[in-house]
Amino acid sequence: MKARGLKTSLYPHQLQGLRWMVEAEHRTLPQEPDDEPVMLYVARKDARGGRYWYHMGLRESTRRPPPLPRGGILSDGMGLGKTLQVCREWQHGAHLAAHVRFAGRCPDHQRLR
Repeated sequence: MKARGLKTSLYPHQLQGLRWMVEAEHRTLPQEPDDEPVMLYVARKDARGGRYWYHMGLRESTRRPPPLPRGGILSDGMGLGKTLQVCREWQHGAHLAAHVRFAGRCPDHQRLR
């Protein structure tokens, strides 16, 4: 069974939600001390310049990149198009999986139309 693409455009608020969902599926750890925290992790450097991650909530640090959770809860109000957003996210996820499987690389997930 082959999935067909949606034939409707998303409104700006739906695109914003879709971007949020894609970013929540593909989180990356901060790499430099000036980068924004991600899931309460900040990047830090030791005296020799080695990188480690510090969790601001747990007050613990690790040199191994910690696993980040994927996903989130899309909780827009009724009638704002959550179903369409989720369908587009599934479509985007299937596109990423096919691209990784066949091309061996992942496209830029920031390009959402």
